[in-house]
Amino acid sequence: MRSSQRQKLVKQLVDRFPFLVENYNLLVSYYWQHVEGAKGFDDTGRCSSPEAICRAFRRLVTAGEIVVPEEVKEKRAEYQENFREEYSPL
Repeated sequence: MRSSQRQKLVKQLVDRFPFLVENYNLLVSYYWQHVEGAKGFDDTGRCSSPEAICRAFRRLVTAGEIVVPEEVKEKRAEYQENFREEYSPL
């Protein structure tokens, strides 16, 4: 599937389920279920990769087509900072 087509599908999905901007895991799960028709875990092997789905989402955010709330951005930044502190080399 082409990235522009995937972006269009991600945009439609987020428009239908706005809460998906808050959680990449839910975004991927809903994409697999609602766009690609996965019924269970066994079906996900033939689905788009999570990286491709999240990349399409981030491109839409960068283009301004999807707006992520500030509190979600702050929460993600805080998580990244905590991760860096916890796992940075000595």
